[in-house]
Amino acid sequence: MSIENPTGRKENIEGNKFAQIVKLLERSHQVIDTGVLGEGHQEILNNLEFGNFNGESFSMVLLEKDVQRPPHIHHTSAAKFYFIEGEGFVILNGERIPYEKGTYVEVPAGAAHGFDISEDTMMLSIQDNGGIIKPDKSIDFTYE
Repeated sequence: MSIENPTGRKENIEGNKFAQIVKLLERSHQVIDTGVLGEGHQEILNNLEFGNFNGESFSMVLLEKDVQRPPHIHHTSAAKFYFIEGEGFVILNGERIPYEKGTYVEVPAGAAHGFDISEDTMMLSIQDNGGIIKPDKSIDFTYE
C-alpha cells in the first residue's frame, strides 16, 4: 500500500513508521506555512498535532533529509524534542548538537534553534505555554 505523505512524496507504508502515523492521524495533520511571516524565507512545516494537554502542545514532526531548517525563535514557548528516527544536528544558539534515535533536547523559550538533517527524521515535539500556534492563530515563530 502506498500513500502520499505530507511532503508530497509517494511512499510504501509497509515498514515506514512515519507514513503509518500519517495515515492514522491524517485528520490531525497541520501544514504551517512560515511564508506568512513575510521574513523572506518560507518553510512548510508538517506537523501531526495531538493537541494541548495541561498547557503543553504535543506534535509529531517530520524533518526531511538534506533540508536546512534555519535558526528560528519561539519567544513564548520552550520545547522538548524526543527524536524517534533519523540523524542530524540541532543547531541551538549556534552550537551543533548531534541527534539520533533516542536523543532528547530541550530548547528554552527565546533560544535560536534550527536543524541540519542528515536522514529523514521523526521527532515528538512538546511545546509549553500552549505551543507555537496561539488561540488567535498567530504563530510564535520568527527567524533569527
